[in-house]
Amino acid sequence: MKLRRLLLPMLALAVVSAWLAAGGGPLAATMVRAVSLEEAVDLSEAIVTGTVVKQRAYRAAGGLLTAVTVRVDEGLKGRYRAGDRIEVTAWGGELGGRRQVALGEAEYRKGERVLLQLERIDGRWHTLGLAVGKWNVVRGPAGIEHLVRSLAGLGVAGDLEMTEGPVPLDAFRDLVELRRSIAREGGRR
Repeated sequence: MKLRRLLLPMLALAVVSAWLAAGGGPLAATMVRAVSLEEAVDLSEAIVTGTVVKQRAYRAAGGLLTAVTVRVDEGLKGRYRAGDRIEVTAWGGELGGRRQVALGEAEYRKGERVLLQLERIDGRWHTLGLAVGKWNVVRGPAGIEHLVRSLAGLGVAGDLEMTEGPVPLDAFRDLVELRRSIAREGGRR
C-alpha cells in the first residue's frame, strides 16, 4: 500500500513531463486513479459526517494551504465521534489578496454538511484523492439524505466510472459497515 502511494505521484509526474516534452499544452486537470466506492472506503483512514465551522488559509512551504475545521456529526470509520472537531487540510487558499488554486482539490463553504473520506499525509488529514473524498450531504425531495460530489478539475485514470452521486447516505453507511465486517473476517483467517 505504501509503495503504491509513493509510485502513483512519480508516475503522474512522469506522464506530465512526457506530455510537456512532447509539446503538449498546459494540463487542465489533476489526475487521480479511478477507485470504486468500496476501495475508497477501504483506503480511508477515517470517515466522518459533519458541518464545516471554520476555514483558515496559511502559508506553507510550496504555497498556501487551508485548514478546514469540521464539527463531527457521526464517525463512520476511525476514532472520531459526534461532537469532536477535526481539522482537514486542503491545498490552496486565499490569503492577503492572493489566491492559489489546486485543480481538483475539494472546496468548502462554512455551514455546509459534508461526508469526508480522509487519509493522513505528512501528519495532516486530507480528503482521499483530493475532491474524490469530499461529499456534500443534501436532503432530497422525500427528506432522504444523499451524497453528491464534484470531480471538476480531476482527470480520472482507469476504466472505472466514478460517480458524483447521488448516493443515499444510509446506503453509504451500510457499505462502510460491510467493508468493516469483511476486514474483520479476513483478519480471523
